[in-house]
Amino acid sequence: MIDSKYYRFYQAGGWFAMYSLIVGSLYLTPAFNALEFFFAFVLLATAGLYSHGMRFGYKQWVNSAPFWVQGLYFLVNAIVGSSLAALVLFSVVYIFSLMGIVDALVPGQIHFVFQHIFWGNAINMFIALVLWSAFYLITIKARAVRDTGEALASSQLEALVQQLNPHFLFNMMNNIRALILEDPEKARLALAQLADMLRYSLKQHESREVTVTEELEIVSEYVDLCRIQFEDRLQFETEISESLLAARVPRMLLQLCVENAIKHGISKRSEGGTISIAMRELEGQWLEIFVTNPCPASSSLSPAGASEKDKTTRIGLRNIRERLNLLYKQTEVRLSFKPVSEGYAMAETYIVIPLLFSEDNISP
Repeated sequence: MIDSKYYRFYQAGGWFAMYSLIVGSLYLTPAFNALEFFFAFVLLATAGLYSHGMRFGYKQWVNSAPFWVQGLYFLVNAIVGSSLAALVLFSVVYIFSLMGIVDALVPGQIHFVFQHIFWGNAINMFIALVLWSAFYLITIKARAVRDTGEALASSQLEALVQQLNPHFLFNMMNNIRALILEDPEKARLALAQLADMLRYSLKQHESREVTVTEELEIVSEYVDLCRIQFEDRLQFETEISESLLAARVPRMLLQLCVENAIKHGISKRSEGGTISIAMRELEGQWLEIFVTNPCPASSSLSPAGASEKDKTTRIGLRNIRERLNLLYKQTEVRLSFKPVSEGYAMAETYIVIPLLFSEDNISP
């Protein structure tokens, strides 16, 4: 349905344009006088008010009817509305003649004047109401298509988020299970951190975007959980200016990048390495995200140094691309792999998304 905040502007603008067109055409005729402004207003105001009633009736009774019923509804109402507008105009002219404002109508002239006023103006208003109906129908159908597309995108996005959870849970539960016998206190802390992460993930339904600060907190908890397995082999650092901490990023985006970096980069090197997240503002409207990690030099060109043939890697990388495509109209994801020395390379995930803050809500 047309948004109510826009409908009033469409309605006023459309009928004012029609009023200007009619008055402009009358102004060019030799018989034009100032009363034509008022008569045109009466005609257009009646048709405009009737079109508002057409909208109300459509919303109340035929909104969910078949398309041919909706078309018939508007066609019949265009006939009725145009006839009513012409009759109201004739009534005003007749009353003005009785009051002496315009030339008096003698009995023999009434039928001729009625025919002259009614048919010409009724046809004009019929065309105007048909055009109004067509514009209204096209607008609400386009809105319905857009809403359907947004609903589909929302369901796809939720499916992508849920696709990650089983793999994530499997890794974390294995790590905690191994820790229970060695250090029960540390295992309890790890379970609490895991619960925080699950709660964070489930809030996807509340908000698809979070601040950089919120996302980094959950990434830090994830890294702490992974240190159960990797201990000092896993290091984590960030390079982000304070002004960007309030910027909004898709929920779980950085966590997914770090997960891939650990699974397919850090875990493949006996000496481990450092995962680094850096962010920069680009041209005042874009947010650049860099996630770098060491990986074996034999790895293929992927953000975490993993083979594209690996199923879990494909899911993670494809998920990043698809989530960003669903959330933003313009974005960029570039994957690079740079050899550093024999047997050692640096992998980088480079992501560019719109720079948005809390007041710039993009959630539907």
